Amino acid sequence: VDIVIEKIDKKAIFIIDKLNSNGFEAYLVGGCVRDLLIGRKCYDYDITTNALPLDVKGIFSDFQIYSVGEKFGTVGIVIDDMVYEITTYRSEKKYINHRKPNNVKFEKNIESDLSRRDFTINAIAYNPINNELIDYFNGVSDINDGIIKSVGDSEKRFEEDGIRILRALRFSSQLGFKIEEKTKNAIYKLYNNALDTSFERRAIEIVKLIKGKNFKEVLIEYKDILNCFLDIFKYDDYNHIDIIEKDLSLLQINKKNIYKLKTMCLILNKIDFSNVVSIRKMLFENNNKIKNIELDFNNILKAYNIINDNDGEKYSENLKSALSVCYSLKDLCINGEDLIGIVKKKFISKALNFALLKVILFECDNNKDDLLKIIDEQKEFF
Repeated sequence: VDIVIEKIDKKAIFIIDKLNSNGFEAYLVGGCVRDLLIGRKCYDYDITTNALPLDVKGIFSDFQIYSVGEKFGTVGIVIDDMVYEITTYRSEKKYINHRKPNNVKFEKNIESDLSRRDFTINAIAYNPINNELIDYFNGVSDINDGIIKSVGDSEKRFEEDGIRILRALRFSSQLGFKIEEKTKNAIYKLYNNALDTSFERRAIEIVKLIKGKNFKEVLIEYKDILNCFLDIFKYDDYNHIDIIEKDLSLLQINKKNIYKLKTMCLILNKIDFSNVVSIRKMLFENNNKIKNIELDFNNILKAYNIINDNDGEKYSENLKSALSVCYSLKDLCINGEDLIGIVKKKFISKALNFALLKVILFECDNNKDDLLKIIDEQKEFF
């Protein structure tokens, strides 16, 4: 198995070893196994076992325990301020409103547990103690092929829980995987089921989807579906500031970050990224806003190119060129002291900004002698 044991959280291994030592099966399962196989960093470790919740609580009686999900088979164990969820093998029946199961049954074998999961890439179990990998649904093969495929019947999976539709799109965006044809057809047929889920659950998936490296491709391919979840997906530019603000509020983004994005969008609308002078003028005109909210221009440009489908490489070069030369007063080769005796004290700030604009427009080099000369020539206007 191509999993590097050293990359697995030692406390998760300890939990599995302790369950094994007490005569129970135990495996890492779901996203952590998928990410270990891909080579991505794991942040959450889910553990599945044939031990019942009461057994788990007894084995880990020396640890702080969370029992909130116990009726669904999940017990949380706290080790070094980290919570590790241990869930008994289970099957789920009679889902209510495409959201949650009405009946959970504890199972004795792991195949039953894996068969209830959403996608084959998430239906793999792994025991790091004996290096045992369980893959009944060919999830490893699908990882290697870059495919997202439902476990079993796609329509049944999406009828059970509508959030799985957004999860499929999210995984495609994050991993760069393509959604398999039958799964894709089921998404188009049943995407309204996702609207029956809580907005909190949808927001989590949508935020992760937007952040994914493959978001542009997913947005293009599934735009008709994404339109149903956020109004902003209906548009191809940044001109809809009010809609952006409303949608971000729905996604529970904090007000400070919403303000940052609104400011970014307003600035973007002023820029012709194909023109270095235009970029430099924008930097000059919005210097205080940019400085105060610490905008990352590379991320701005990435977002701009995704929405407008522009020539990202060319525009990146223009942005790099604009940023590499003087575009703010702190980079100017002269300061207020240099202007004493040339212009009146009350006009020093105006003269410096005049000099900066000349540099930005490439009408003068950022050279002390040249700048002092041009200010002296224009001092009657200050």
